[in-house]
Amino acid sequence: MANRFSGEVKDVIFKGPYVHYEVALGDGRLVRAKKMGERDLLTRGERIQVGWDAADATLLHD
Repeated sequence: MANRFSGEVKDVIFKGPYVHYEVALGDGRLVRAKKMGERDLLTRGERIQVGWDAADATLLHD
């Protein structure tokens, strides 16, 4: 996986069957991810690795 970064879980939000995570990367950028049916939840403050395949990314401009 070419796009892999270290980060820290900043928030865990429950929305129906989904769990939304906010992860702060080392350079201060914030990444949001959504998972369905999550059983082993991440916790605030947990250090994790996040990544994705380039083909799965969508670039948003300001």
